[in-house]
Amino acid sequence: MEYSAMRTGPTIAIGIGIGAAIGLAAGIFLAPKSGRETIKDIKNKAVSTAGAIKNTVRSKTEAAKNSMSDMADRAGAAVRDVQRDMGGTGKSSPKPQ
Repeated sequence: MEYSAMRTGPTIAIGIGIGAAIGLAAGIFLAPKSGRETIKDIKNKAVSTAGAIKNTVRSKTEAAKNSMSDMADRAGAAVRDVQRDMGGTGKSSPKPQ
């Protein structure tokens, strides 16, 4: 995963949070509802926003785990290649005297 791709996770989460806050504020101030209805709407919006944040965090965590696993596999393959190239010992040949 490239560096720029790793930075999109927090950006998306921040965008979701800001969008939810704006939507919540607009809903409160623009909807002609009673106090109880407004409180119920706020609660529902908070629950749905929390769910969206959990889903985003879960997917980004999974992507990070997959990326780390891929990097570990590549590192292991590189080590095996070097060991194979050095005769399977993983050590350099003795220095000439």
